[in-house]
Amino acid sequence: VKTETGKMVLEAAIDAGVYVPYLCYHPGMKSYGACRMCVVSVEGQRGFPAACTLPVAEGMKVQTESKDVNELRRSVMEMLIAEHPNGCLTCHRIDICGPTNVCLRHVSVNDRCVTCPKNERCELKDTVRYLGMNLESPLQYKYRQIPLEVADPFYDRDYNLCIVCARCVRACEELRGDDAIGMTERSGQALVGTSFGTSLLESGCEFCGACIDVCPVGALVERDNKWDKPRKVERT
Repeated sequence: VKTETGKMVLEAAIDAGVYVPYLCYHPGMKSYGACRMCVVSVEGQRGFPAACTLPVAEGMKVQTESKDVNELRRSVMEMLIAEHPNGCLTCHRIDICGPTNVCLRHVSVNDRCVTCPKNERCELKDTVRYLGMNLESPLQYKYRQIPLEVADPFYDRDYNLCIVCARCVRACEELRGDDAIGMTERSGQALVGTSFGTSLLESGCEFCGACIDVCPVGALVERDNKWDKPRKVERT
């Protein structure tokens, strides 16, 4: 692969059309290296560095797919979905179920992808499918029980769906030069929110939509278009 000096391995892979899964990286923003989904192996190096923070070097040999790499990615995903509704993520009936169908596996409404506003536009679901995850996980899912934030005039926020990738926080800071949202802590758990738990309007949000554009899941949605669905869904 030919690329430019100063680029990261993930950027070089994207430019070359080589797919590497990622959740916290987003074009146009600084590399973050939080989700660890883009781990790769490099010949002659120990460990599995994140491709989004690994600078390219002359002659380096990078393996983006291997048994060890994908096992590590699945382990990372297991930790993510232990705190994210996942009842439909790995179910073989996901393509034929609808929000009004009775779940044959008795999955609760809060745990179903088909009742999520980002269904079929969810990067987390796409990554789970790519990794070939099955229904078994050593970690037990626990619903966060965080009330929905609906006090703002344009956006709805459901932090039960947040995967703490910090894309929205970084978009607000890096792309808009603002600090309406940031990383907060609730009961010892890192989450996204406003500084003092206020509404976005009170925190100085301009409702530009940058945070919604980069959110990989359904945690941040525009209320007027909340239930819009893609006109065409393609499996790759």
